[in-house]
Amino acid sequence: RLFSREDGFLSMVRFLKAGGALFVAADMRMQQGEPVLLFGKPAASTTIPLKLQKMTGALPLFFVLNKINHRQWEIAFEELPAVDVHTTEGEVAFLRNMNEFLEQMIVNNPTDYFFFQDRYKQ
Repeated sequence: RLFSREDGFLSMVRFLKAGGALFVAADMRMQQGEPVLLFGKPAASTTIPLKLQKMTGALPLFFVLNKINHRQWEIAFEELPAVDVHTTEGEVAFLRNMNEFLEQMIVNNPTDYFFFQDRYKQ
């Protein structure tokens, strides 16, 4: 199921609480993102995965599509390290872990990733 902004955040929360799985792009452009280091510089980062984790307790998984050849891709899933997202330190750790995973994904396959937005806006 696709959600739009018009559906509202709570419809996504209800969907997750009912056992659904939801994809949220960790590298999406944010008007007001949380500044979290990405390649050593503060970058506007989405807090949507963090908020969904806090509100639903859903397991945050990351997945990466890696190109095998011009017609084949493989998908890999990875769990974020467990943190207590109900503390300030845990929130910071969650966002830092999210961006570290994104960095590693880009470093491992730089030609499979595009920076379409300026994440480093001040």
